[in-house]
Order: sequence, then structure tokens, then C-alpha cells
Amino acid sequence: MSRRKVVFGRRANGFLKKANELSVLCGVNIGIVIHKQGGENNAILWPSSEIFGQRLHTFLDFSNLKRAKKMVIHVKYLEKMISMDTEYLLKSTKRTELKESQQLLNELHQ
Repeated sequence: MSRRKVVFGRRANGFLKKANELSVLCGVNIGIVIHKQGGENNAILWPSSEIFGQRLHTFLDFSNLKRAKKMVIHVKYLEKMISMDTEYLLKSTKRTELKESQQLLNELHQ
């Protein structure tokens, strides 16, 4: 067996283990498709092909509106994170300015 296949097997197993942990901890249904190179049967379906099929059909049965609400769009997620970081930066800047002002007043008072 080639080194590449061994590494792929280890990484895929680790990934599927993490998916299982995420599913249990967050109480969400997860379905994963991993495509391997070559061969007739080149896809790994997790947790099993039957359960994956059920989860896929459940997802596809949602209307487009419901499906869009359940999906996290990367751009919107990043915009939210940037907004939160900007807000934190502004609050930190205000706190720093307040502390500097208080320190200057204390120095003037002394």
C-alpha cells in the first residue's frame, strides 16, 4: 500500500471521528462524502450510505428558504466576525483613551 493511501486513510478516519464528535456534542445530523481517486467505488459516505441518503433527502426536502436559513454562508460569517472584531476594537480604544485621560489627570493633580 502506498504511503499516500496510508496517510489518506488516517486523515479520513480522523476527520470522520471529529465529525462524529461534532454531531454528538452539537446534536446535529452530519453527512459527509469523501471522494477517493480512481476505482469504481471511489466514495466514502458517512455515517453509512443508508443514513447519509436519509439525511440528504431530509435536507433536499426543505424549501430553498428553509435550506438557506440552515446553511452558513462563509462570506456572511466572515462579515459578522469582522463586525464583532471592529466593535471590540472600538470599545478597547475607548477604554484605553479613558485610562490615559485618568492617568493624565492624576499626574496633573499630583
